[in-house]
Amino acid sequence: MVPPMNQSTEIQSVASDDWDVLVIGAGTAGCTAAATLINHGYRTLIVDRSVFPRAKVCGGCLSPIGVDGLRSCGLGDALSRSGPRPINRIEVFTRGYSACLPLPDYEVIDRYELDQNLINQVKSMGGCFLDSTSASILPDDSVMISSSSESASLVAKAVVVADGLHGTALVDRPEFNWVLESGSHIGIGATVEHLDSGGVNDRIRMFTSKSGYLGIAPLNSGASILAAALCPNMVKTNGKTGALNQILENSPVNPDALDSIDWHGVSQLRRFRKKAASGRVLVLGDAMRYIEPFTGEGMSWGIHCARHIVPFVRDIIDERSIDDGWERCCTRVLRRRHLTCRLVGAAIRRPALLKPLLRLGSSKPFGPWLSRQVCWN
Repeated sequence: MVPPMNQSTEIQSVASDDWDVLVIGAGTAGCTAAATLINHGYRTLIVDRSVFPRAKVCGGCLSPIGVDGLRSCGLGDALSRSGPRPINRIEVFTRGYSACLPLPDYEVIDRYELDQNLINQVKSMGGCFLDSTSASILPDDSVMISSSSESASLVAKAVVVADGLHGTALVDRPEFNWVLESGSHIGIGATVEHLDSGGVNDRIRMFTSKSGYLGIAPLNSGASILAAALCPNMVKTNGKTGALNQILENSPVNPDALDSIDWHGVSQLRRFRKKAASGRVLVLGDAMRYIEPFTGEGMSWGIHCARHIVPFVRDIIDERSIDDGWERCCTRVLRRRHLTCRLVGAAIRRPALLKPLLRLGSSKPFGPWLSRQVCWN
């Protein structure tokens, strides 16, 4: 095992050290990649521009595949310490109608707790972590890392970018530019300590309309995670509040309960990078591709792909080109899930289609079958 370094190590000292892999971003995907690489003997440095622990806009749901992924790379204890809340049902509302569907073995988790526990576990495994440290990848694949007024150039044998939708590590690399899909919804989210949502807190609830959709997931602490995807035209015409009011029309949640919420945005959701790998750099998780996810998918996609990262990092370190092999790998392992989420997203945005589907889904013969197709177990 690689001996851990003190987090207080100065930037210049860290930059001059010999690193097999630099992971940029300490979320679920970055920590899974780091743990997986450390387990295979790679000396790994993780940096994140945020101060930890940090709040993060996220739906907060983990599918069974995501849970298994964390456990398989040695991060199961970190998940357990974060107090995940088991959830087995999702209730969907549209046009005044609602149906409760099975959602077996999903967990709701506070990212404030989870991300801190994950990085602590990675450090205990032998990784080095620097928070409050930004990273910018230069054209020659070297990385400029900065913290406060101090900065230094670092050269790692391989670089994994897992800094999410709003990461800045690749701004100087135009070959990695984002491509935004037309009509993409705008994502917003918040964690609310006390939410008057109709007195139900034993399930995930999703409210839908042509304006978008809003999910509410309960935490063990009594707080609720809110995540919404809003139609950009509706936001432009009626504002965020107007879009949310239309989504919650004829629902048990009073729209006024959302007025004082401090929403955080994640911009347009559906997007992908022009390239997923080049030179010594490969991109992972939300930083590579994002499709409006069904409950529990977002984190789980990054975790699942990170489990496949070792052969590609090995090729980079051994100076073998991986071409588009990394992108093909992630596409292969996520193809069915991406298709499922696109179909679910299309149905959610069409209440006239969703309502009869919900009626079928709440029936005994069809409901369990539909759950098996939609849920990622």
